Amino acid sequence: MWQAPPGEGRGLLLVEPRDSRAGTSIHMAFVRFPIAAAWLDGARSVVDCRVARPWRVYAPRRPARYVLEGPVNMLERLAVGDVLEFFDAPMG
Repeated sequence: MWQAPPGEGRGLLLVEPRDSRAGTSIHMAFVRFPIAAAWLDGARSVVDCRVARPWRVYAPRRPARYVLEGPVNMLERLAVGDVLEFFDAPMG
């Protein structure tokens, strides 16, 4: 909310303690632009992905542990069933 659109190659990873549909739902209140949202389960497998538009609420079709938000074109590289690898990287 209240941010500029995410730049190419940038995003936000939201993490929940366990797989859940309710816990990984997102709202787009006060977001002025669409974003890509991808939901991943605890095994980091994509369980849902879609374009999230302003002033709407979204929940994954299946329980998820992670929500990856990024620029809309991120969805050109993701599909349900893909398994993602990510790790901590130094900030800066």
